[in-house]
Amino acid sequence: MKKLLLILVFLLGQVASAQDSKRACNFIIAVDEDIALALANSTIILSQGNNNLRTIHFNYYPGNLSMNQTDYDEIMQFKGTILLKFDYYEYLKGQQKVMNYEIEMGKIWFEQPYLILNIYNTNKKKYRKLESLKGKEYTFELKYSTGQMLRVRKK
Repeated sequence: MKKLLLILVFLLGQVASAQDSKRACNFIIAVDEDIALALANSTIILSQGNNNLRTIHFNYYPGNLSMNQTDYDEIMQFKGTILLKFDYYEYLKGQQKVMNYEIEMGKIWFEQPYLILNIYNTNKKKYRKLESLKGKEYTFELKYSTGQMLRVRKK
């Protein structure tokens, strides 16, 4: 009886640890040319139309975006829109400002050896020549191992 109980405990432990396996991507986020050291409320939202079907929380530190393997598998099989959403805190002249970002992402972002996401706030003088995303005051550019995606600049 003791052997059966030990085997059962061992198997349950294996199942629990298998569910906690992580998937990490080499991912750097920079806001206005400063590497984001921390993000708040960092989620990936899976949606179709106007319906948010699932919210996936992820961990981020410079160079690493990680989540549970099951969440990663769900993203890779999803057929709708994938949104990267997070809050970024910036300190200007002694005051804290919270900026909310929501960027549509592709599955291929997770398959790159590395990805650098540069976000530019177009309401700042330095970045006014960049075309902002529709209805937003920011835009983004990507750099990855096989190329880059740059935004249109105003004349």
